[in-house]
Amino acid sequence: MKKKAFIVIIPVIIIILTGFLVLHKNIRVTPAFVRKYELCGIDVSHYQGNIDFAQIKEQGIDFVFIKATEGSSHKDECFDENWENVQETELFAGAYHFFSFDSSGKMQANHFISTVGNLNRKLPPVIDVEYYGGRENDPPDPEIVAEQLKDMLAALEEHYQAKPIIYTTYRAYNDFIKGRFEDYPLWIRNVYYPPVFKDWTFWQYTDRAVLKGYKGTEKYIDMNVFKGTREDLKKMVVAGREEEIADKEQGTVYEIAEEIPLLEELFTYDNETRYSSEINNYLVITGINKQYKDRFEEYMKMIASDTKYGSAWALIPGDINGIPVKVIGEEAFKDISIDQIVFSDNIEIICDRAFKNSGIKEVQFSDNLKAVGEEAFANCNLISVKFPDQPIAIGSRAFAENEKLWKVLFQNAGSAIEEDSFIECDPDLLVCCGEKEEEKKNRVRQFAHDHDLEYLEILMSKEPIVNYPAELATLHPEVKGFFYGEDGDYDAEGYWDFEMSEEAPNFGFIDWHLPGCSTWCGCYGFTQEAEATSELASDSGRYDAENILRQNRYLAWAEGADGPGIGESITYWQSCEYSVPDRFGGISKEDKYSGPFWDGFMRYSEICIVNGYARDSKTWEENGRVKTLLMKVEGKPYAYLELEDTILPQYFTLPENDIMVYSGEMIEFEFVIEEVYPGSLYEDTCLTGIVMEFTGRYAH
Repeated sequence: MKKKAFIVIIPVIIIILTGFLVLHKNIRVTPAFVRKYELCGIDVSHYQGNIDFAQIKEQGIDFVFIKATEGSSHKDECFDENWENVQETELFAGAYHFFSFDSSGKMQANHFISTVGNLNRKLPPVIDVEYYGGRENDPPDPEIVAEQLKDMLAALEEHYQAKPIIYTTYRAYNDFIKGRFEDYPLWIRNVYYPPVFKDWTFWQYTDRAVLKGYKGTEKYIDMNVFKGTREDLKKMVVAGREEEIADKEQGTVYEIAEEIPLLEELFTYDNETRYSSEINNYLVITGINKQYKDRFEEYMKMIASDTKYGSAWALIPGDINGIPVKVIGEEAFKDISIDQIVFSDNIEIICDRAFKNSGIKEVQFSDNLKAVGEEAFANCNLISVKFPDQPIAIGSRAFAENEKLWKVLFQNAGSAIEEDSFIECDPDLLVCCGEKEEEKKNRVRQFAHDHDLEYLEILMSKEPIVNYPAELATLHPEVKGFFYGEDGDYDAEGYWDFEMSEEAPNFGFIDWHLPGCSTWCGCYGFTQEAEATSELASDSGRYDAENILRQNRYLAWAEGADGPGIGESITYWQSCEYSVPDRFGGISKEDKYSGPFWDGFMRYSEICIVNGYARDSKTWEENGRVKTLLMKVEGKPYAYLELEDTILPQYFTLPENDIMVYSGEMIEFEFVIEEVYPGSLYEDTCLTGIVMEFTGRYAH
């Protein structure tokens, strides 16, 4: 009897212990609970890179959600290509938005709509609501977040005529969703046990799956299930206009879809040669096609809604059947109501009275604009105007009677401006000019001086700005530890462990590893590349130059020259675009001299270098390490970096404002091996990683 009791007690103890570990998130058991669900899917972002969705589908995947946007301005760098590629498969597809606590819901909705366009025959839009960065320890006001989220949900629902899906974690659900938005489809994240809610629609059950068909910086991929059948999922798909056909027998009345004209069909044209001696054949837009005049604004919004600009903008075509459109003719859009307009890069001349009395509020000029004619934008509602980086000829009264126009930027100081070009605008008009040392005669400054207007020069250089010292200085590092970060354990709410340890795998800057919308993931259009003068041969690529870009210690660059590699070098290119406005965009009417970190420039502030091959102590000791590096910026010597002989990450601080590059532009760094610490076994000199940190982002 006692023996039988003992046998019964053992499984009970195991069950209790397992439950304890699951509830305390020490083990993951969810894969055992997903087999009963019919449909399985993934969610992806730029971390998975560009994806072969046909190969993904072959692995039993039924649906996919692709990251499109976050906040009011960031767009996922891989969205366009992934969104286009997924159309070629039979996967159910949808797009998701990462919700920001710091932007209005309407702005975030507009950003999503303008980025994604229509969702015909796609799954409804998804709003990802979770804590990010340090916000879990410093949470926002739940009522404010709820109001922002309410605005975004309403805007998306009105636009797409479908209820958006809310993706969330348990904590975010309890803080922001519960009792407020429970009538929306719920997508819950829990990688430890099944959802405790009855009314969930999607469940993200693991973030540690590995599939074939993607080659991004992240090897893992999120897996999800749908709580329903294939027919249930079909019912969630957003209806396309062409599907809205009248069904009188059932008493349902829809408008049959009409054919929307092409953009170029909305306008009338003339062939002209008189405006330019350089181009013999080009087109002039003379006005709006009579056939579409009554519904011009409506058609324009329909066409623009599928572009990155969104339905608020009017678009000017760049060519017709290969013939460029170069000119907007006289009075082409006079007295026609237009709110916002984008000119293609072919447009060079805007003629007299072309947009007079049109009410335009915002305009994006062509980079090739050369001239704006008399009264071209007179009596409109412009607030600010930015001209391209070349001399512009501005005609008489070109922007007269724009009573709200209070700031103008001429990027080129050689622009010619007629005396009354900006008459009857805001009396506090600010005239800005691009700062360029080579321009001796500044006609823009003279214009502002002659008309007693406030004047401000703005740094607009697209080339990197580097303060090269007269004599090369030697920089010394601060030694710090490795940390766990992305490779540490974390729970469903996104807690990440950044404890430092010599055994930890990660290095660089912790901001780059934060979950959600950190100061790092807020960057978009991010590019980094590395090339070396030589590489140690390896079938597996374990010594390639690009290994220095990987922020873990298990890969390294090893030079491939004979001996210790003195004189060998590695070159590092980096570009990061961020939603910080340029100096002109950052100027407010109240503060016309906004600070230096609102000028669109990234300022390089720190370098993290892991010296040697830091896989482990034995590997590190056996291979050569660098003692001195010559650092070059844009091909010119900048400083010597004196490295310590340690396996730990070394951080070099750069002088403030010494190295700057405009948002989205590329900068080049080269590191030349000058001296080495010999390895105990091999001559080859190694570097595990080089990480370049920069400020100029909102959170720095």
